[in-house]
Amino acid sequence: MACHFRLAEQGALLGLPEINLGGAPLWSGANRLLRLVGRANALAILLRGSKLTAQQAQAYHLINEVIVAENFDATVLDFANELAAKPPLAVAAIIRVINHGQDASLADALAYELEQFIPLVETKDMQEGVTALFEKREPVFIGM
Repeated sequence: MACHFRLAEQGALLGLPEINLGGAPLWSGANRLLRLVGRANALAILLRGSKLTAQQAQAYHLINEVIVAENFDATVLDFANELAAKPPLAVAAIIRVINHGQDASLADALAYELEQFIPLVETKDMQEGVTALFEKREPVFIGM
């Protein structure tokens, strides 16, 4: 639940069954789940302790994508390659903005977003992105 993306094979089963053992996932599972799926869904998952299919987990927004088992490795590799081709400084800024904004007021989150955007304007990656757009080609980002 702490990953940026959660992909699952079709046929996978997921859950937090600790309640069935007399325990509870209170070392980090409950609050991470709450932030991902909302209060009512978190309570339903935690208190029932039942296994969720990948499709059910996706309906709860616990999984980003359900992938046919035969295509899983290739799909994950394509996904990773797509992300690896993105500008690293912009990726890092987006992750910081999302992490900060999750628990901030909207005004604070928007101010932080602008604070993170301004330095990107002067990067070689942003220059490359704009140049590639005008030249109608794919950009090649270098992390600078």
